[in-house]
Amino acid sequence: MFLISYKLKHGKMKSLTNVFLVFVFAFWMISCSEGDLNEGPAQVAVKLQGTTQSQGNARINGQMEIKEAMFGVTKIELEREFDDESGSNGDESDASDGDNSSDDDFEIEVKGNFKVDLLNGTSNPDIPVISVDPGVFTEVKVDLSPILEGGYSVILKADYVDDNGVVHPLELMLDQMFEIKVGNHNGFAVDTEKLNQVLLLFNLESWFTDINLSNLMDEDGVIRIDIETDDATMTKVKINIDDNCKSGSDDDDDGEIDDD
Repeated sequence: MFLISYKLKHGKMKSLTNVFLVFVFAFWMISCSEGDLNEGPAQVAVKLQGTTQSQGNARINGQMEIKEAMFGVTKIELEREFDDESGSNGDESDASDGDNSSDDDFEIEVKGNFKVDLLNGTSNPDIPVISVDPGVFTEVKVDLSPILEGGYSVILKADYVDDNGVVHPLELMLDQMFEIKVGNHNGFAVDTEKLNQVLLLFNLESWFTDINLSNLMDEDGVIRIDIETDDATMTKVKINIDDNCKSGSDDDDDGEIDDD
């Protein structure tokens, strides 16, 4: 009788021990999974897109229909919100691979030759998804270079209707290298729980704000802004491109910046 009682008790203790070990193992697996989710890199996709809705304060004579709008992009840089309590930018980050690199812990770069179609919001080749540490970013910088067909960095073609109702072809062809800086005072957060899409939205019509297009018409009736145009007009166009852009999250991929 004693032997039978001992075996029963011993078997019950062994079963309880097995249950306890299984519970501890399951808890450890869940903890590891949650830690990986919260501490892993965030995935960020950058999209550049144009809009043809004029801003209310834009003073543009006549109307225009945009036919083509292209950027030659060679670098995109995301700048992180400064949050280092020590006051230092930290050591050089090794979070990126391939052509993607980081100057320091607060700047993430993606380099390449991207021919961006602003009307469709597409790029050839595709701008790669980059891995970054979760956090808040406050500025995006875009380097434009003359990699488009014909040796241009910016191409825009449109039909412009003057005050008399006459339609004129319009061509903007820039061949300079220059940088666009797009800030966001509130910043946009990226996390590990989704694909974070950062949208740069360019108001295309506003590139011609405060420019008298009729003065730029050639003898063939085409309005041209290119290498032969005066420096003041070229500078004004580049300023307008930089000024008429906003950035933010577009996680639902509807071509509009998400509400805060």
